[in-house]
Amino acid sequence: MKRISTLVRLSAALMVLVGGSASTVAAQTNLAQMVRSDVRADAQQITVVAMGLSEADAQKFWPIYAEYELARSQWVDTRLAMIRSYAENYETMSDEAAAELSTAAFDVLRSRLDLYSTYYDRFAAEVGAATALRWVQVERQLNLIIDIQFAQEVPLVFKTDTGS
Repeated sequence: MKRISTLVRLSAALMVLVGGSASTVAAQTNLAQMVRSDVRADAQQITVVAMGLSEADAQKFWPIYAEYELARSQWVDTRLAMIRSYAENYETMSDEAAAELSTAAFDVLRSRLDLYSTYYDRFAAEVGAATALRWVQVERQLNLIIDIQFAQEVPLVFKTDTGS
């Protein structure tokens, strides 16, 4: 039930954000908080269970994971800035704005892969490649769920000016 409540609040925040209402700033703040707290709290619990670490490996893994979460949080800030820009330009999307947003979206995707790669290397050095790969698999699956939540709420761009 908590998960459904979280998804409903996340969906509502994104609808307000993309809809461009007067409370856009509050919606952006709520969205950022929800992505960081409710969704990721569940994700961390899932990670604990999915990783199944020995006590020795856990002592090495979790400090690195805490650093990863900080870096991931910074990545989320970048992603949310891109979504804000999309929301601000949605009604009057020009080709120039679309090109800038596309470049930003590709940069965000690349930086996520870089984040995975960087932390895979760090985990592999401490707890072995197989455990590091399991972390990548778990993290990727969790992020796919979050990505689907975003994708369901962010409308496709349609250019209203057919003059080009």
